[in-house]
Amino acid sequence: MNSETESTTLISETYSKKSALTALRVLWSGATRQWNKGQCSRWYFTFNGTECSNPGTIESVKYTYYYDASSVDLHSPFTVQGTCVGLPAGDIILNFAVSYCSGYSGANAATGWGTASNMMAEEIFLDTY
Repeated sequence: MNSETESTTLISETYSKKSALTALRVLWSGATRQWNKGQCSRWYFTFNGTECSNPGTIESVKYTYYYDASSVDLHSPFTVQGTCVGLPAGDIILNFAVSYCSGYSGANAATGWGTASNMMAEEIFLDTY
């Protein structure tokens, strides 16, 4: 488990992409927590150090705000998934990371508590009609 307040790579793997004509579909699943009232954290993928631009970023966010409780520590299942198009053939360094959302600071995000975390990548052909 990690508890992060700034951008941190959680998992880094190298994927050997076979063709420039394919897309890369990625998925991460596990448990996360965003703690601190009025804060936001984002979990996201990068490809060779850059977020996907086609069709867009692969991310999920958690924003925490509790009206009455002063402190809540709720861990819940979480999934981040998407498809990135236009990556070249060859080795792709695939990173799964967490940081606070733009416009927020001091977020306290926990990842991977009490359950297995899984990351998957697969190369797929996209059919256009």
